Amino acid sequence: MKRSILPLLAVMAAGLAYYGARGSLANFVISWQDAFDVTRGDVSLIVTASFLSMGLAQIVGGKLLERISPWKVLAAGMVLGIAGYGLGAVAPNLGIAVFLVGIVAGFGAGLAANSTLMVIVAQLYTERQGTLFGVVGAATAAGAIVMLPTSRLALEISLEAALVLLAALIAVALVGVLWFLRPNVSAPVTRANPPPIRQVIRVGDFWLLSIPFFVCGVTSTGVTDTHLVAYMEGCHIGGGTASSLAASLALFNLVGTFGSGVITDRVNPRLLLAVIYSTRGLVLLVLPLLQTTELLAVFAVLFGLADFSSVPPTTALARSSFRHGGWALVLGLIGAMHQAGSALGGIGGGELYDLTGGYGAFFVSASAVCFVAAGLSLLVSAGPDVQQRGQTPLLQPT
Repeated sequence: MKRSILPLLAVMAAGLAYYGARGSLANFVISWQDAFDVTRGDVSLIVTASFLSMGLAQIVGGKLLERISPWKVLAAGMVLGIAGYGLGAVAPNLGIAVFLVGIVAGFGAGLAANSTLMVIVAQLYTERQGTLFGVVGAATAAGAIVMLPTSRLALEISLEAALVLLAALIAVALVGVLWFLRPNVSAPVTRANPPPIRQVIRVGDFWLLSIPFFVCGVTSTGVTDTHLVAYMEGCHIGGGTASSLAASLALFNLVGTFGSGVITDRVNPRLLLAVIYSTRGLVLLVLPLLQTTELLAVFAVLFGLADFSSVPPTTALARSSFRHGGWALVLGLIGAMHQAGSALGGIGGGELYDLTGGYGAFFVSASAVCFVAAGLSLLVSAGPDVQQRGQTPLLQPT
């Protein structure tokens, strides 16, 4: 009997809400800078704290996913997001904003991250998992499409109104999680003692997956979620237009992620990852030359296709390399590396901007490490063949 699609829709709504809220923070950089009378580098601390907190939470979440029902991990993360963004609306200074929006909401985002969503999907559906990973990844990308322009409109009212809006969106999605996932997602069926972290990090494939995903963080959310809108506004493009361009990037994120998921079921995901990172590197290399609305629109299309599309093949390779246990923990650790990279991109981009007066050095440096990630991706051990990737259960007891 085929499982209902409603639980999948609940997972997608959760990803859309939380990633939409998280992805819209690029809109807030200049507003926070004005509200707290601080530098661009200082404001970057909010986003940097968020990335680091997300990374820590993904490690914690990876351990929890081996032991308890993943819907509980997801719901706990969403509650923290509601509290962080809601209370962050009344933060009186930068330090409190860093704690609430950065640390509290960021930790919630780590518990509700793609790793948790993918484990839920893998438990719900056993066929065409690469495609379903792409569908959920596309939903997370769609969050930015919805929330970038919506939060921009809310910012026209006030900074407080925009943050309350983010909290409200997550609260609505939480209802769907409690209604549809609680009765359908059970505790994991895996060995009683999942592998310790020290055992996982001895595996070569872990580093061949996590280092490129670290680079992914530097060059995707480290750029788009923190500095892209501000860069566009520095090119004398209005805030509304910049936000719309960022939303169009998110639209092509959706296309690229879904397409990547479908392709992951059909080709070697190592090659797919190498192409994705190489494409991203080329696009970032020319970004400092793109300073008109038309050229930045082209950037939004190309970069969007190569942004979140790294998630399905990375997830599939992690599943293949750790199929006999600890898969959820591995996803959490790899996700933590991604957030560490995002934090470096967030703070590094802000500091380079303050040092050089522009983003050129940051974008060129980000481009260079993309090609390193492409090379490392080709070295990951070959997993099962294409047919097996689409049908084999993710966690097999030993």
